[in-house]
Amino acid sequence: MQATLAVAYPLLSLVTGDPWLLIGAVVSFVYGVGFAGWHETGRLRETFGRDWETYRSGVRSWLPRWRPWHGRTPGLLYVAADCDMCRGLGRWLAARSPVALELEPAAEHPEVLYRLTYQTPDGSRWSGVSALARALEHLHLGWAFAGWALDLPGVRHFAQLCADAFGAGPRPSRETAEASGAAPSSE
Repeated sequence: MQATLAVAYPLLSLVTGDPWLLIGAVVSFVYGVGFAGWHETGRLRETFGRDWETYRSGVRSWLPRWRPWHGRTPGLLYVAADCDMCRGLGRWLAARSPVALELEPAAEHPEVLYRLTYQTPDGSRWSGVSALARALEHLHLGWAFAGWALDLPGVRHFAQLCADAFGAGPRPSRETAEASGAAPSSE
């Protein structure tokens, strides 16, 4: 956050032509390196202990990583094996060696899924275009930015409408008893 702020001030200075904004860049840099670095590091070390040290060993201050950190929160992307478009997307993602992302057949999920679904170990879940946006975060920083942009309100809704129009609309990941006309089981 501090790096973004330190970069935003010079950019604003360039756009507005106001050289006084460069002072904001210097102040935000000094604050981020000085007080925030000292205070936040101490608090995080105190709160998270060894987990914080492990994280800091793989993620440096001020410079973003190109590839995600291997210790990041893992994700699970459920892809429908009976959908050509979905399988193609799954192969595309797998070919880019995602970090901490597993691809699983949607039919193996305990619930019937109707769209591409991304899930974290704590049970948080996204579907459709939002699931793709989360999965892109596991590739590299460029794709993460694309995913974040794709998941913006308005953009996400338009992209989901387009995806649905081109054949990625909701459909069950496996045939349900109701869809087949069979009586539901009594289990």
